[in-house]
Amino acid sequence: MPPSQDELRHQALIFAAVQTIGDGLILVDRENRIIYINPAAERLTGWFLQDASGKPLGVVFRIINAITKEPDWNPVLPTMEDDQQYLLLPNSLLLRKDGTEVVVEDSVNPIHDAAGEVIGATIVFRDVEKNRAILLQVLARAQRDPLTNLPNRAFFEETLNKLDPKEDHYALLYLDLDNFKAVNDTWGHLTGDVILGVLARRLRETAPTTSTVCRWGGDEFAVLLRNIRNSEEANGVLVALQAALAEPIALQAATIRINVSIGVALSSKGSVAGLLGVADHAMYHAKRADKERAARSDISGSPAFRRNFVHPPPTPSTFTETDMILHFQPIVDLATGRITGAEALARTRDTATLPADLITNAERNGTIIGLGQAVLRGGLRQQAEWRKAGHEDLCMSVNVSAIELLNPSCLHHLDRILEEESYIPGRVIIELTESSSLHTEQQSSLIKAMARRDLQIAIDDFGVGYSNLNYLRRLPISILKIDRDFLREMPDSDQDASLVRAMIALARSLKRSVIAEGVETEAQRKLLQEMRCAKGQGFLFSPAVPPDRFLTLLRSPPQTQT
Repeated sequence: MPPSQDELRHQALIFAAVQTIGDGLILVDRENRIIYINPAAERLTGWFLQDASGKPLGVVFRIINAITKEPDWNPVLPTMEDDQQYLLLPNSLLLRKDGTEVVVEDSVNPIHDAAGEVIGATIVFRDVEKNRAILLQVLARAQRDPLTNLPNRAFFEETLNKLDPKEDHYALLYLDLDNFKAVNDTWGHLTGDVILGVLARRLRETAPTTSTVCRWGGDEFAVLLRNIRNSEEANGVLVALQAALAEPIALQAATIRINVSIGVALSSKGSVAGLLGVADHAMYHAKRADKERAARSDISGSPAFRRNFVHPPPTPSTFTETDMILHFQPIVDLATGRITGAEALARTRDTATLPADLITNAERNGTIIGLGQAVLRGGLRQQAEWRKAGHEDLCMSVNVSAIELLNPSCLHHLDRILEEESYIPGRVIIELTESSSLHTEQQSSLIKAMARRDLQIAIDDFGVGYSNLNYLRRLPISILKIDRDFLREMPDSDQDASLVRAMIALARSLKRSVIAEGVETEAQRKLLQEMRCAKGQGFLFSPAVPPDRFLTLLRSPPQTQT
């Protein structure tokens, strides 16, 4: 039966709409070959319909990674195979026929026949070039340390992974500022930041132009020296760096001279991973071999400072729950103020040791694995206590370091603790740092194994670490935790607000939950709510507190928690 006049008019209207809409539209069959592209898609791809028709989609709709420029994940085949909508990854670009790039966002949906079978897919996409600046800012923030503007640890590790130590002659320098904690304690963190900036500039200006200088984290730096054929050449650079860093720093209140311990590893001594360990080990040998050097630092204007210029106390050789105490920071529903979870954070009984020093010392002397197990066990036990008190839905977040993930026995220890402490599936969150937990196949396999045990996987400090976001589709990540650095200047900084908004949109498009860290003001909370961020943690709600104080917070009405 031929179509009626009404049906023909209806079809003509649909075709006219498809022809005139501003969004690009591509139809493909079940074999992923192009059936139709509309004029907007012609403009965006550079292909005309008559040329594109019948071609494989990947020839016309070429998606590349914004960082690597390599072909990236195309969601069309997964859409047809899984019979559900998929989106492009936000760090993807469309490569036009003439080789130019355009930032696009898209949605891909399956097409069904009358019987409900998938027979093809529609790709609807638009030019979002105006968002390219935000994308580039996100990528830059992921690779740069905002304080010193040096490459960060993630960028440095990525650089090392691209080198072949068997072919390239290079040296690795690992630098640690001696007792820099005392500088912060005496002169304040703002002064400490100024000093870090000065030293970073000196490193960058003194190191050879072919080298890569990075801020490893805290008061530590790393330098990759290329074309280093022997130890004499490395030593020449080392002496120059030491001389530059030893120059006094004139501040308004005092003149400060910082001593630096440096470890060196040459490429002939092992793999990239081994070189990092060798350089780190050499640096601590240098520090221990010359302890008096720190005590003799030339710091004018503060005799008391010299007396307090001491090394951090050692960490116990093994860790149990009795060697530390756990504090818990609430994770809060931003809309209701209700506490939905707790992050377990280790503290020493010695109040003179800062939390960051505890973790750093444990990583350096090999006790981080025991510490991590003690925190997990203690957190699960505390969660069980709160469950008995009626708080059954409370999630417990525990941080796991990259070193723990590399331990071959990690999964065995994890299973044992989970079984012994009778964990509740779905109520335990494992937090991993973005910059150091996503690189190796061993780590990826372990993360997938954790997810199979119904543990939620969260990426901590999201946005400041690993710059290639492909892991978001490769790994079973449940939660993205936006780093506090992005919130610090909100709501005054439009740029930071745009970055946070983009990260929340990214997470939502990938169906991931979002937690904003470092929420300190009501204005930040309201802005995050407007951005559709569901949860947050920070001093606005509560710092990390002992278990009894946390229980008081749980029992308080939600409005008093904010």
